[in-house]
Amino acid sequence: MPPGPRWLAAGAAAAVLALAPGAEARIPLELRFDGQALDPQAPPDFTCFSYTLSRWVACRVQKGDARGAWILERPAPGKYRMHVSIDENPANPRRFPGDYEAQVPFEVTDTGPARLTVDLPRLIHLLRPGDNGRALEGMLTGCATQPKVETPRYAWGPTARVEFAWEPIVAGAEYRVSLAAASCGRSGAERAIRSETTGASAVAFELPPSAEGEHYKFRGTTASACWTRACRAGRTARPAPACCSWCS
Repeated sequence: MPPGPRWLAAGAAAAVLALAPGAEARIPLELRFDGQALDPQAPPDFTCFSYTLSRWVACRVQKGDARGAWILERPAPGKYRMHVSIDENPANPRRFPGDYEAQVPFEVTDTGPARLTVDLPRLIHLLRPGDNGRALEGMLTGCATQPKVETPRYAWGPTARVEFAWEPIVAGAEYRVSLAAASCGRSGAERAIRSETTGASAVAFELPPSAEGEHYKFRGTTASACWTRACRAGRTARPAPACCSWCS
């Protein structure tokens, strides 16, 4: 199933697809993290979404001999999206900080793909405005019911200060952060508001109330990390964190 919103770290999920000389019964698959082959402690969970059937189908995958190596039994021709989920941190539930999540598109034809390479993002720990080490109020809710950030009643202007802070990935990491206004109704529709680069593990924005039918989307990336957060701001909103996801 698709992963819920969370802090994610480790680079964008990608599939390396190449043509094979002929149709093979199995497709070599490699799991990678931060550019290196990955053998996690916890067993990966593989599922595939078939665009032809418009539903999730079984991915028959077996462990290979090499580090990070797996073998995918070739599914029927068509377009797919593979979801790889690894509950690597036993101290918390699946899809919480320390776990791995990736979704990778690929297409099966008579001649390909020759292999798949999955670069796995890893969920990292968001500290503010909500702690993603526990369930966050408002996760997976629509704009109408999303928790909101309160605009102060007495202020120089109608804005709310929203601070994002996270545990550093590694010492000296540099983060590229951006803020956009996203449509509540049209998936993927958004307009850029601000973009910057920082070496700090926190950043703050002064945000005016969300426009009708919009919410704010905060996103950041590094060479090995990325995250996204959605929130709404309003004069009469209650002071609660909105849904949060960190992805790569």
